[in-house]
Amino acid sequence: MIFVCEHHDAVLHDWRRRGLTNLALCHVDFHDDLRGLCIDRRRGTAYAIGPLARGEAPLDAGNFLANAVLERRVCRLRWVHGDPGGRAWDWGIVRYESDRIGRSGRRRERRRAEEIPLSFDEIPLEVWSGVLPGEALSIDWDCFASILQDPAGIGDRVRAFLDRLGSAVPEETYVASSPEYSVCDFAAFHALVGELGRRFAQPVAWLSPDLREGRLHPTGVDARLPATALGRFVLALRRRGIY
Repeated sequence: MIFVCEHHDAVLHDWRRRGLTNLALCHVDFHDDLRGLCIDRRRGTAYAIGPLARGEAPLDAGNFLANAVLERRVCRLRWVHGDPGGRAWDWGIVRYESDRIGRSGRRRERRRAEEIPLSFDEIPLEVWSGVLPGEALSIDWDCFASILQDPAGIGDRVRAFLDRLGSAVPEETYVASSPEYSVCDFAAFHALVGELGRRFAQPVAWLSPDLREGRLHPTGVDARLPATALGRFVLALRRRGIY
């Protein structure tokens, strides 16, 4: 089945409604959607930090996967993104235990936190070899049509993704349009949904029915990168591999 939604956190609402747990997920997205989580990739664990750990972070599209991990709904996660894309192009990001900035504070939080088992990989789209057997597939339209990308390249980026998709058929696929973060090319978005339906020979269910008719309900999130001197400096460090 292919599920289509406007905002990506609708995926977690659907998992909760159906009581799904212990999912293996391939997440194709410009963003990690793991804000508020710290991942120790070497040990294969994750724990909440900052406002999420204190119960002060409402669920949204930027932290729905962090919540899914903490609820043990996702136990194996592969995050796939292009360039531009990834942590160097985002403000509220997942943290890795190996990150140098803020390490002492994270260690204090770790001592108080419950560690959750999580197998995790971050994979550039150009070396990704497709969905693995047993994985569900999560796709955000902004991986191909981000407002931070050249809109003329949407078609090429979608084709590159489809060329690398592989032959495994996920039992479930979720596709989010993310209008705050993406160029709203409805024809191209619907064409991607239709192509997935043909390739996987699966029906499409619209979790956001208005989206099918091109009617959007933006949340008001400002998806632009920070314009302050501090924000530009932090992002410049990230693009040099300093986190």
